[in-house]
Amino acid sequence: MDVDAVTADAEDDNLTGKFLAFLVGKETYGIQIRYVTEIAGIQLITQMPEMPEFIKGSMTTEHAS
Repeated sequence: MDVDAVTADAEDDNLTGKFLAFLVGKETYGIQIRYVTEIAGIQLITQMPEMPEFIKGSMTTEHAS
C-alpha cells in the first residue's frame, strides 16, 4: 500500500466528527473541519456605495505564498 494513501486515510480518520462552529448574528453554524482550508483574522472592510444595510463591504482575502 502507498505510504501517502495510508497517511491520507489516517488524517481523514482524525477529522471525522470534528466541526468548526461560528456565529452569524445570533445563529450558530458549523462546517466539517475537513472542508476548512484557512482561518483568517479580522480584516479591513472596504465600504461600498449603494449596498443594502446588511452588507458591510468587502475584504481582501489574498495572502502572499
